[in-house]
Amino acid sequence: MNVADPKFVWILASQEDINAVQSLMQGFYAEEKLPYDGVTASTALDLLLASPNLGAIFLLQDPSGSSHGYFVLTIGFSLEFGGRYALLDELFVQPSARGLGAGKSALVAAEAWVALRDIPILRLEVNHHNEKARSIYLNWGFQDDHRNILSKRIASGNE
Repeated sequence: MNVADPKFVWILASQEDINAVQSLMQGFYAEEKLPYDGVTASTALDLLLASPNLGAIFLLQDPSGSSHGYFVLTIGFSLEFGGRYALLDELFVQPSARGLGAGKSALVAAEAWVALRDIPILRLEVNHHNEKARSIYLNWGFQDDHRNILSKRIASGNE
């Protein structure tokens, strides 16, 4: 699926794009003050790209094929939402490509991908400090359900 804006196109990433995605992830994680682990990222990217039933990764490319952003959609399940939902897990556009409509075209592409799979709900996370992104998402039609996501890492049986 390709969704174009005036200067860029969102393309479905493949295994050959892992280095570009990881480079963009490092920029996103630094900006959002998230810990980045290259080994963990590589393992997760490999699994996602090998298992389309888990989701998809899209890259923002210019006409020369250079990447300027990415977003990741994953598929989850919730009784509250009646079954499957999609999570817009990460969305990042490099500062040099911001303000050109790439973020909004990412949301269009994400919604199209979700709709093609008959998934009724698209969810996302936004960090508390990122009010600009929160405002964009609320204006796009996302609702603040006034919940906090809590996480706990569970050791596998192999550890």
